Parts: sequence; structure tokens; C-alpha cells
Amino acid sequence: AGFMALWAALFLEFWKRRQFQLQHDWDMLGYEKAEEQPRPAFEHKIRHYINLNDEYKKIYVLTNKVTGREEYIQPPYLLLPKLMLSFSILCFMVLLIIGVVFSLILYRVVI
Repeated sequence: AGFMALWAALFLEFWKRRQFQLQHDWDMLGYEKAEEQPRPAFEHKIRHYINLNDEYKKIYVLTNKVTGREEYIQPPYLLLPKLMLSFSILCFMVLLIIGVVFSLILYRVVI
């Protein structure tokens, strides 16, 4: 356990150092996450919906309170099915693990 703790601490420190070196080499020291652009496929899909109807602009475009720029978002009614599917798969996997552990305990008790 001590080795793992030491390894994790050293790994994180060396990773920070490597990350800084790469930022310096690629001239990305001043780069902020707020400057990231959306993926072209996502932006194209959202612009297609906005061009169909101006009502969609209220749903798909929000003004960022910090930068003041318009940003494209995925509305909750499109995001909800994906989240529900992910959550149901997660619950199934947790229940599967609990079932396997319970069956192993039951097997050890019977035999």
C-alpha cells in the first residue's frame, strides 16, 4: 500500500511536469478551456436546427455569462435519454457485481 501511495504521488508530480513541458513546447501556456471551440459536426447539427426555425435558437444557443459569447448547447430533452441509458447500464453492472459477490458467498457457505 505504501508503494502504491508513493507511486501515485510521484506519477502525479511527473505528469504535471510533463504537461507543463508539453504546454511550453507547443506554445499553449496561455490557452484556457474557455477558448475551446465546439466540434464542427456538433456545430453543424445545431446550426441546421436553428436555420429550420427561430424558436430553436432559444433552445440551442445560450449566452455565456462570463465571456458574453453565444455558445451552442445540447438541450436537456436530447441529453436525457443518453443519461438514462448510461445510468441504467451503470445500475445493471452494480447489481450484477452484487449478485456475483452474493452468489460466491452463498456458494462458500453451502460448500
